[in-house]
Amino acid sequence: MDGGYERPAGDSLSLGQVFGVIRRRYRLILLMTLLGIASGAYLALKTPASFRAMATIRLAGERRALTGEIESPTPDPSRTMDPILSLAQGVRSTTVLGAVVDSLGLQLNSATPDFGINKLDKIWVSPNAANDTIQVTFYQNGVKAKLANRESRARYGDVVDLGSVKFAVTAVPDVANATLFVIPRQMAADKLMNGLLVVPRAGTDVIDVSFLSSNPRLAQRVVNTTVTVFKQLSILTAKEKSTRRREFLEAQLKQTDSMLARAQSELASFRSRQQLASSQDALDRRQTDIMTLESRRAELEADRATFGALLTQLKKGGEANESEALRALASSPAMAENPAVSNYYRQLEVNQYKLDSMTTGPWRAAPTNPDLIQLKSLIASTKGQLRQAVSGHVSTLDARIAALRKLGAQSGASLQILPAIAEEEARLTGRVQSLTSTSDEVRR
Repeated sequence: MDGGYERPAGDSLSLGQVFGVIRRRYRLILLMTLLGIASGAYLALKTPASFRAMATIRLAGERRALTGEIESPTPDPSRTMDPILSLAQGVRSTTVLGAVVDSLGLQLNSATPDFGINKLDKIWVSPNAANDTIQVTFYQNGVKAKLANRESRARYGDVVDLGSVKFAVTAVPDVANATLFVIPRQMAADKLMNGLLVVPRAGTDVIDVSFLSSNPRLAQRVVNTTVTVFKQLSILTAKEKSTRRREFLEAQLKQTDSMLARAQSELASFRSRQQLASSQDALDRRQTDIMTLESRRAELEADRATFGALLTQLKKGGEANESEALRALASSPAMAENPAVSNYYRQLEVNQYKLDSMTTGPWRAAPTNPDLIQLKSLIASTKGQLRQAVSGHVSTLDARIAALRKLGAQSGASLQILPAIAEEEARLTGRVQSLTSTSDEVRR
């Protein structure tokens, strides 16, 4: 064995060895490559292309611009829901999807591979249409379609009317016949929902709406129609809400105004029956009147006591009693209120002065003096007239006191019912004020 060494069996191949293998097997490698390219091209040709259409919705304050203050200007912080997410779900709602299905006629489908729905126009399918098949035959100058027992013919571009289904064929297709079929509205809406993607952009009021389809025109129409239908339904909902609110407020205002008019009429009738403008004013006046009557009655009772005592003294007779009575009469301020008593008192005072002059001093008259006798007779007559005047005045005072007592009793009785009247008036007034405030609030 010499000093060299052999290469281990497990070492990697050199680049030259690799190219050598390729030269020896190039036919097989080329064949496999061509088969791969052909398979990819075949799959690409047979796999239908997918197209995605996208639209953007910005959910700002357009609804409130229409409805005014009916919709809350700021979200309630106590509510945890995200209004953008809620409205995004609204885009995928059954109402919106159903309207899109109806608008685009998505219930109608083609069972013929070489004749797609994109070759139809003006499609309309009744929402209540049942599962059924339509046989379509194409001619050079028109189309014939048959649905159940109904048949219809039309030129290209004109509507084929089969009752529950209508459509138009835009141009002569590459096939002589085609089979169309109708699916239920809910099934069409479910298929639409599976292809419709609604994604809110985080932190914004923007929603992206997209639809994936092998038909680019259909994808575009679905997206545009979905956005349009959602916008129209959103506006319609806002209008209906505004209308309901207005109708409700109009009914409330009509009812409130009717109740207010009735309350005002009741208050006016109440005041008319009680013949007062304000029960509180009447209560104040009645209390003042009672106080005035009581004060006047007290004055008359004081006068009656004075003249009653004077009359008693005059009836007793005697020089001392009469003198005391006359002194009391002279000092009484009530004497001026009765002219008769005042006149008799002055006459008696004058005659008494004359009598004193004639019976005192060195030149006093004799008891038998005719003038003296006549003067005494006149004084006695005046005293009698004074007693009668005082007695009449006392009777007058008694009558006036009795009358004041009667008036006081009547005023007291009316005063007792005035609080109840005031309470009723306050209730009616409060109702009028409350309804007035409610009416103003409803108008605002």
